[in-house]
Amino acid sequence: TEVGIWREKQIDPTWGVFGGVSAHFDQARNLRPGGSRSGWHYQLGATVGWSEWKIQPRLSVLRWHSSDVFSPGLIDVVRMHNLTQLALQMSRPVSQGQKVVIDWRIRNARDTVPLFSYQGQSLAVYWQFER
Repeated sequence: TEVGIWREKQIDPTWGVFGGVSAHFDQARNLRPGGSRSGWHYQLGATVGWSEWKIQPRLSVLRWHSSDVFSPGLIDVVRMHNLTQLALQMSRPVSQGQKVVIDWRIRNARDTVPLFSYQGQSLAVYWQFER
């Protein structure tokens, strides 16, 4: 379950901002080590028009913690996970109903269970069809 607030504001035809905050709860039903999870998700970004490009930088922070110890007797910690993501998406129309999209993301995940901590980057380039 996730409940939150999202707001977008177009300042002028080439500039806008967006952001939101949400609370979430994930019930494990005794099927996951550490039990249920709860936490917060924050996002903030902007939309900028430059020539024919639409550019969207975005910062996203997800924080949650589990309700129980991860693995009693083996890993005796409550999981606390912090995922920070910085994304930059650029898109440009190619023809009517089609655009090219470039999406670059940097992720940094910190966790009290070291197995789930990581850093990574991804780059995706794709062609998008719209109706």
